[in-house]
Amino acid sequence: MLAVESGQDAQIRTLLYRHKKERLYGLTVGEITNRLSTLRNTLGHSGIVDKGLVVPLCLGAQRNITGNSLAGDRNSVGFERTPEQIFSIVYATGNASQPGGFFPLGGNGTIAKAFLNGHTHT
Repeated sequence: MLAVESGQDAQIRTLLYRHKKERLYGLTVGEITNRLSTLRNTLGHSGIVDKGLVVPLCLGAQRNITGNSLAGDRNSVGFERTPEQIFSIVYATGNASQPGGFFPLGGNGTIAKAFLNGHTHT
């Protein structure tokens, strides 16, 4: 599940990076992605510090670039998140047992149903 979410995120971030300076709703695409990363950090309750599309060189992959299409640590290793943290993010509720966001009715898999029924898997 984490690999799928990370892969989709990297593709979307790569496409957005091409437009990072374009303005929408009074903000640049880069600024919007920073706000989305902050939201993901809050919803995931993990202490992970995901960053937007453009980061200082010291936070870029191997400290060599400022582009950030893969959400990961300073060594470009994808963040480790539990299923509970992932559902909390994709449901956009901050709660793995409360559907919403991308899955307004909740997920349909075994793990998702367990969270929705009050049982947790880690």
